[in-house]
Amino acid sequence: MAYRQLTSEEYEVIDRRLFEARTALQQREEKLANVFHFIEKDLILLGATAVEDRLQDKVRETIEALRMAGIKVWVLTGDKHETAVSVSLSCGHFHRTMNILELINQKSDSECAEQLRQLARR
Repeated sequence: MAYRQLTSEEYEVIDRRLFEARTALQQREEKLANVFHFIEKDLILLGATAVEDRLQDKVRETIEALRMAGIKVWVLTGDKHETAVSVSLSCGHFHRTMNILELINQKSDSECAEQLRQLARR
């Protein structure tokens, strides 16, 4: 958590920019991100928290049993890339010596297909 005191003028500027970004017909997400970046600078830190989403019991054993049965286990997630890798390492799905093939940030079917072709050549 953090805060920043705003003057009336600063508030008016932010309020106007936020309204313009929210009502934009094109590049709305980019415009909102720019406003949030503007708002979230020069903040005074009040504190920080962290949450650990613990794995369920026997996840490591279950993944190993699937592997032993010849079943290929893939990671498909909406989490951030770093989170997916961290969880995969902690549950034993990934090993530090593994060759991990990552298919991330594709914006179209053709980009996805091209990266799959490149990964297949490895």
